[in-house]
Amino acid sequence: MQEKEELYWYWLCNLSGIGNKRIKRLLDVFKSPKAVFYAAPEALHGCTGLTQPNIETIMKNRNMEKVYKSFTQLQHKGISFIYKEGKQYPKNLLQLYDMPYGLYSKGQPLRADEPAVAMVGARGCSGYGRSVAYSFAKAFAQLGITVVSGMASGIDTAAHEGCIAGGGRTVAVLGNGVDIMEEMETAFIIAGKGIKKGYEFQESMMQFDCASTIAYIFGLKQPQVWIGRPMIQVFK
Repeated sequence: MQEKEELYWYWLCNLSGIGNKRIKRLLDVFKSPKAVFYAAPEALHGCTGLTQPNIETIMKNRNMEKVYKSFTQLQHKGISFIYKEGKQYPKNLLQLYDMPYGLYSKGQPLRADEPAVAMVGARGCSGYGRSVAYSFAKAFAQLGITVVSGMASGIDTAAHEGCIAGGGRTVAVLGNGVDIMEEMETAFIIAGKGIKKGYEFQESMMQFDCASTIAYIFGLKQPQVWIGRPMIQVFK
């Protein structure tokens, strides 16, 4: 098994509980993921910002054979791992203060993607909003500008469709992995006076339902253009 630099980056970026801030701190101290991998326990204890569970996670996951196996499985799915110091890392992201240290991609990032525009918006958009997003994305494509968006319904979908119609190239950004095509779910939690204690509802709730629920709480009349619905079942 060949221990390449990218394997150490892959290992570091997949440590549970070790996010961007702690990765930055580790690299400030140890200079490379490989050095973190082989760092002595006392050296890790001397790294400010790390908790005892963080140090235990690092120590328990120092198995390069497992790292290599996981990395190989990723490649078999046609997924590429792109790390911050690698040649494939998007140059535009280097301008961010809190850029991700690792990315996963299906498809090939291109230099031609550097002139790009991000288009995001509501899932439950109006027909007018959808048509405008489609038209803008098509125009960007015809100018040779890559369109970057999510993969949700509504504006995201219109942006991709418009770009493709204009003969352009799109990049879809997901927050939950390129091998899991389900949209992430976020729990809706509400508590306080007049709220059913311990109640849990099973039906789906969209983001725009939050605004309707807040309006209901304050006794405000919901504007006709709103498509959300108040979650009245949570109230006593």
